[in-house]
Order: sequence, then C-alpha cells, then structure tokens
Amino acid sequence: MQAIARHEFETIYIANRIEKKNRDAAASQEAFNYLVVNAELQTAINLDYGKENFGDEIKRVEQSLADQEQRFIPNLPVNQTKKLVGLLYEPVFPEVGENASIRLPIPMFLGALSQAQRTVNKMHVKKSELFTDKVMARLMNELKKIFTEIQS
Repeated sequence: MQAIARHEFETIYIANRIEKKNRDAAASQEAFNYLVVNAELQTAINLDYGKENFGDEIKRVEQSLADQEQRFIPNLPVNQTKKLVGLLYEPVFPEVGENASIRLPIPMFLGALSQAQRTVNKMHVKKSELFTDKVMARLMNELKKIFTEIQS
C-alpha cells in the first residue's frame, strides 16, 4: 500500500514540476519579447530616427523588415536575459559586458512585436495619443511583473 501511495505521489510531484517549468518558460518568452521590443525602440530613439507616435514607429519597423531573414537587436541587457529559461530562441551572450547584440529570426521578432501590440491594446489610449516612450514604460512595467513571477 505504501509503495502504491509513493508511486502516485511521485507522479503528482513530477506533474507539478513540469507545470511550473512550462509556466516559467512561457513567462520567460514574454519577458524576452518585451526586452527585444524595448531594445528596438530604444535604439531608434538613441539614433534619432524613431517616431514619437507608437503606431508610426511600428509602421516604420515593419517596413524595414522587407526581405530580411534576421533582425539585428542591439543592447539587450545580458543580466536580465540570462535569467530567462526555456526560450524558443536561445541567444548566446558574451561573458563580459552589460549589453549584447543578437540576430533574431524575423518570425521571432514579429512575435515580439505582436505581443507588444497586444499589450498596447490593453492601454485603452487613442492611437493619436499613444506615444512610444509611454509604450516603452508600459512594456518595462510588464517586464518587472514577469520577473517577479519567475522569481517566486
């Protein structure tokens, strides 16, 4: 009887562990997507070609993707990205430096943009009043929530 109970408990324990790993992987992918989009937007602002209106910025980014297989993503924060687990795309980062650059396949980049747009849609702000800096702040707030979730 004890052996049967132990076997049943182990199965439940393993299932709970797998479920937690899956939740952490999903949250990590969301966090990675926010980091990618934020890095893209910040780079455009730093190089002074980003658009103030988020809708205009997304159009600019989407137009720039024509005939590309990969998107260069500069300045991803290494310390945050290394905390992520189970990503669909595992970037390789150097051992030194706070930021790193990667090449991301376009489908992965489009997934990140799509996630950011869904988050923006939840803001319930008129498109004409939707500014890129406010979107970036919202994405970073969402990122903080996810990191809190992953660490618990």
